[in-house]
Amino acid sequence: MRLFTIIIFCFSLIIKGNAFSLSLQEKLLFWDRPQKGANIFNKVIDRQDIQAAKNVKIKFAIDKFPTNKRDFLIGNADQYEGLVKEDLELLKKILDIFEEEKMPVVLTTHTLPGSRYYASNNGRDDLRIWSFEEYQRQAAAFWQDLSRELKDHPAIVGFNIINGPTPEKLFINHKNKLYELNQENVQQVLHNFYQDIIIAIRKVDKNIKIIIDSSAEGEPNTFKNLIKQNMPNIIYSFHMYKLSHFTDKRLNQNRFTYPGEINGEDWNKDRLRTYLKPVKDFQIKNKIPNTQILVGGFGCSRYATGVEHYLQDLMDIFSEFGWHTAFSYFRQDTSDDMDYELGNKKLPWSYYQALDSGFNPRPEREVDNKIFQIIKEYLAK
Repeated sequence: MRLFTIIIFCFSLIIKGNAFSLSLQEKLLFWDRPQKGANIFNKVIDRQDIQAAKNVKIKFAIDKFPTNKRDFLIGNADQYEGLVKEDLELLKKILDIFEEEKMPVVLTTHTLPGSRYYASNNGRDDLRIWSFEEYQRQAAAFWQDLSRELKDHPAIVGFNIINGPTPEKLFINHKNKLYELNQENVQQVLHNFYQDIIIAIRKVDKNIKIIIDSSAEGEPNTFKNLIKQNMPNIIYSFHMYKLSHFTDKRLNQNRFTYPGEINGEDWNKDRLRTYLKPVKDFQIKNKIPNTQILVGGFGCSRYATGVEHYLQDLMDIFSEFGWHTAFSYFRQDTSDDMDYELGNKKLPWSYYQALDSGFNPRPEREVDNKIFQIIKEYLAK
């Protein structure tokens, strides 16, 4: 059984009455005010988690659906030949749950033809899609097929073409690093790729919001050279997990505190705002309104000293800028590192043993801990 990585960002929405069936106009108006939500990467989705998400005013995201094929929904990323019927039925059932629970969703993927997610590819990057036009044509066909199938689904409010693209890796070698690359070449590759897929989607759905991530896995700095798409209903997205020496548990190793000196540099709220400046500069240069920017994922290891201050400062900045946001993660099943309902407590070894054995253990949660409390307060604003 293989897994296809899909994320569904689900954002808060004021709904009048009990019915949940968004008209075209309502789907477009949905994005006219800042939306806040969460990501979740889980193999199993059930109503218990959905209800928990609703109770804390969090919307839901899902990933890692099971399939009998090599890659979920695509069939095989080596050669796309049409949507897998049984996988599509499963996806629609999941979307129906979100509709029933009044949760609008944005759908995205880590895997496309010629670009299999590294976690499903023995830890290796799959860069074929950036080198061969045939795979780009297959990716466009996939998104056109999926758009056709989901066009009228009332829960869908947007499509995110690919999560965290990395065309830079075509050009990186042991002699040049990310910020030494000619980003103009990289961004032209990404622009052409997005343009072809947007055109394919527009042939079947002229109005759905299409979300495009910046390159280098959604790095804010690459907005310096990001090329605007001259088509309507586009949202630009990035991820924020910097500075990784603080936010990543494996790199931090209890060495760094926020705010403070991290890897030889002072990091505080002003430094975070400066780090995000390329996104604002892109907006100003291209006359992009705040509501066309999505923070597609942001977070920090819950074990990091000062995590609550880091998240608070980020959320303050996002609110100041009026951007859409989706924090990472809500009740992720393969890692507890950003499961903020757990506070900063360590889980027993039996929890990880159960995961390794294929079970879906549910740890005791402390939803009133200081880390999760600031997230709830942010979502409620």
